[in-house]
Amino acid sequence: AVLGLRQRRGQAHAQPGPSRYSVEVVGRRVQIDCRVAGASCAVWYLGTVVAHRVLDGRHFILFDDGDDGWLQLDVEEDAERMRWVEPKTRAARAAMDEEHTSTTAVGPVGKGATQQLPPTLCDWHWKADGRLTGRVYGKAGLKDGTLITTSAVPRSQRTHTHVVTESGTAYLLGQSAQEPPEEPVRGVVAQMKYSREPLVRGFS
Repeated sequence: AVLGLRQRRGQAHAQPGPSRYSVEVVGRRVQIDCRVAGASCAVWYLGTVVAHRVLDGRHFILFDDGDDGWLQLDVEEDAERMRWVEPKTRAARAAMDEEHTSTTAVGPVGKGATQQLPPTLCDWHWKADGRLTGRVYGKAGLKDGTLITTSAVPRSQRTHTHVVTESGTAYLLGQSAQEPPEEPVRGVVAQMKYSREPLVRGFS
């Protein structure tokens, strides 16, 4: 994805006007055509809008393959290089809206200004039902270090740098938990999985 975006930025000469999209689309899923120069066929990459920058109206897109970039969405849409991906169910849409009601736009760049990024999960581990448990940092309404459990994360939305839940919320992944949560050890296979020492030592 990133190669096509870099070529596109290099070809842009005029600063586009104000965007018709703002912070209200943060959390939405999009498909971006990231074809390289000269390619005749579209190459669509899925991603999530995770931040909005007021200064130039651009949005930060976190792609499912781990790439990212700032784009002006209305320009991409008008050029037929962007299309919205709607949640499959009403429940997913409602959950996404609820999780993003506290999201605010980024102020103009200057002293003390910051770019809005997804919250970060640290000391995280996967639960059996596909949810993530960890300590969250940078999430509105929660104290840094609060232990949370996310909604389920589809396997297609999991990368080594970030995840996107089924309701559309993106989380950056910090350091994972050093040890798996305490669980009862049952059977030889489980003992081999969790033991740091071999169960059978060789004869000397």
